[in-house]
Amino acid sequence: MEIIAIYATETISDWEYAYLTTQVAEAEAQVPDRFKVLFVGESLGAVRSKGGIEVAPCLTLQDIQNRTDIAAFVVPGADTYFDGHEQLLDTIKVLNKNEVLLAAICGGTVAFARAGVLDHCKHTSNAQGFLATVNYANIDGYKEEDVVFDGGVITASGLAPVPFTAAVLRAAGVYPDDVVDAWLQLHEQRTEAAFVEHMNKVQAWACSN
Repeated sequence: MEIIAIYATETISDWEYAYLTTQVAEAEAQVPDRFKVLFVGESLGAVRSKGGIEVAPCLTLQDIQNRTDIAAFVVPGADTYFDGHEQLLDTIKVLNKNEVLLAAICGGTVAFARAGVLDHCKHTSNAQGFLATVNYANIDGYKEEDVVFDGGVITASGLAPVPFTAAVLRAAGVYPDDVVDAWLQLHEQRTEAAFVEHMNKVQAWACSN
């Protein structure tokens, strides 16, 4: 079973990873024993999310650096990434070197910029000026898009949790492309027909496994 590891820190943005945890759980309900979500922290001490929810990490950053079962390392937004988080930056660098899928949304992209992983790939964030404050080496690689996937690195605006989730689901192999496409279409169209199409795609995938 592979792990979708989500970094948990004070003021973590609940809404930016909620779609992902739900979709991984739904995929597991259909085809079990493939993926599980675990929260990772600087320590195993509980942190409090932006919405006031207590989140208790199951693993530390040190724990995951050399594991071979990490399908993706996800860094949601928080209010604290412009300084500190040295253990996080080190972990991002190690996982990137080990070719682990990396995904950041909103403020999490600041941590990626500080760690240097955006220096050689196309990327996005909340705004170009938001990342420019970090003074990283690849401001010209910034794209005005909801989500960008390049060089094993996913980045997204904090206003795009659905496209971000879709990119992670697709790149990590949680769902095949047609299921992810139908899920995106459901959120774009918000119609009964889109819902039925999505459910049909999920059922067809589940029956084929």
